[in-house]
Amino acid sequence: MGYSYSEYAKHSNITNPGEHKDNYSGLPGDIAGLTRIVQGLIIHYRSGDFLNYKIPESRIADIDTRYVESMLEKIVTLNPSPLLNNRQLEHRLVGCCRDFSTLLCSLARSVGIPSRIRVGFANYFIPGFNVDHVIVEYWDSGWKLVDPEISDKHIDFYNIEFNPLDVPRNKFLVAGKAWQMCKDGADSNNFGVDPEMDIRGDWFVRHKLIQDLAAVNKKEILLWDCWGMMLKDEISAEEEELLNRVAELTQTGSIEELNSVFLENDNLRLPRVVKSFSPVAGAGDVKLKT
Repeated sequence: MGYSYSEYAKHSNITNPGEHKDNYSGLPGDIAGLTRIVQGLIIHYRSGDFLNYKIPESRIADIDTRYVESMLEKIVTLNPSPLLNNRQLEHRLVGCCRDFSTLLCSLARSVGIPSRIRVGFANYFIPGFNVDHVIVEYWDSGWKLVDPEISDKHIDFYNIEFNPLDVPRNKFLVAGKAWQMCKDGADSNNFGVDPEMDIRGDWFVRHKLIQDLAAVNKKEILLWDCWGMMLKDEISAEEEELLNRVAELTQTGSIEELNSVFLENDNLRLPRVVKSFSPVAGAGDVKLKT
């Protein structure tokens, strides 16, 4: 059975706050208010210099925190005050764009706003380069994009000229759109982590496409989790055609179609054990919760 839009207002096993659900009392009922809360709870692990704050090496391992319940445990351990209270930088969870977005999804779902994370590429950080990124898509008489990581400081630093609470789709490209652009002749080497790093290109766009398919099926995995077709050096013509279909479905397909293509293909469906290539812990197998 596929999801209805109301299904996106229900928690996944990743966004469920679990024993910390009482910390969600008093949440505002709008995306703008929830985004402000998230920005006061997380610091990006690569933004220390940007914020003039040196993140302790011992805290970087926070980025492997996969489940919101564990994220909240770390947050309230650092500072037990209500989540509505903005934290000092040293009292924030160390994470990345995926964590900002997954936590926002958790808050939004808790107040009944259908939401899901989207994996793709942002072209508003580095001119001429599409940086892999995760933001949130929420339902309000249609799907709208919000980037919960982008604060006023980011807007000034990166000279962002749009409202991050309403991100234009030509500024954030869902992975399926990036895949199609590369198939139509765009240079895939302009899609990656950083233009100075080798983590970019065709294989990387393929990874993001499969992760985005998982995301719209409420599997909000870490960005370095890999499985199935993602672990192949090369793919067959049949597999490429399947990914062409996935690229289209993740942009225009019904919820039932998204659910079906994800669950019915062994190389796409999320297994119980994934290979995680953590920037901190290195490569290793991780067993996921059911």
